[in-house]
Amino acid sequence: MGLLDKLSKNGLDTPKQETSIPVKDKPIIQKKSNSVGLLKKSLMASQYDKLDFFEFIQKYNFSLCSYLKPHNNFYCITKSFGFDGKSICQSYSTKDFWDGTIKEKNNLYTFEAPGTDILPFYQFFSEKLKDKIERLHIFKFDDDSIFVFITDKAFTVPQTLIYDLQHTDFDTVNKNIEASQEQSATSFNYEINLSEAVESFVLSNSKDNEMLINAISEQIFINLCLYFPKPNIITKKAVGIYNVVIYSSQSVPIELFTAHLQNQIKFVLDNHSELISIELLNNGSQAE
Repeated sequence: MGLLDKLSKNGLDTPKQETSIPVKDKPIIQKKSNSVGLLKKSLMASQYDKLDFFEFIQKYNFSLCSYLKPHNNFYCITKSFGFDGKSICQSYSTKDFWDGTIKEKNNLYTFEAPGTDILPFYQFFSEKLKDKIERLHIFKFDDDSIFVFITDKAFTVPQTLIYDLQHTDFDTVNKNIEASQEQSATSFNYEINLSEAVESFVLSNSKDNEMLINAISEQIFINLCLYFPKPNIITKKAVGIYNVVIYSSQSVPIELFTAHLQNQIKFVLDNHSELISIELLNNGSQAE
């Protein structure tokens, strides 16, 4: 049951290319081309048509996955789904390790548990997640970034997966956050502040690492996109701070909202989730 469903029970109502051959002895007149403009438009369209991280994990129904990028000879998760905070912190690793274990680019590596080949990768997972690993799949891109996903042993790699891996914008979490509403819809605007909780968690489990703070903040943002699906709107205001517009006929008490969300985020932040702060920014407004 999703968070909105739980809140609803407590008083929140959620609504092919041709070639031309020149004629002999006739001069070829080259027309002025607008190829630069067309190319720019095509690139923009191509970028927009790419899946973003949120769309990708939804398409393949992944419950555990992460995207790591290299920085100053180290790797760190930048986007993840289904990971707890400790696993995100433990993702901070050397480039030498990944270059030594995942040597070929654009090739999908699969490791099955139990087995010796998978053992070196257990260091990146908390005790919560280790027991969930049956198969570990790893893909390295041309730019050395890495995508990791976990499945059960019955999983069959879809024919479209490699193509989509190479054509997904992993730097974008959810490009389709806007929603249109009927004029009669009433919205309630909440600010969810988890900045102190995220920073406190990272300081307790790792060095003061800005990359890890950003990574956990991104993980929570993806969670919120699932908790409050369309027509509700989720946006990031700052690291660990989010704006949630809920379309409903009535607001929900802050205490109830805080308790439910704190319970959901506890998987990621442990007891640091208690540092959450939620503020209602309006008392209900009509969509224009």
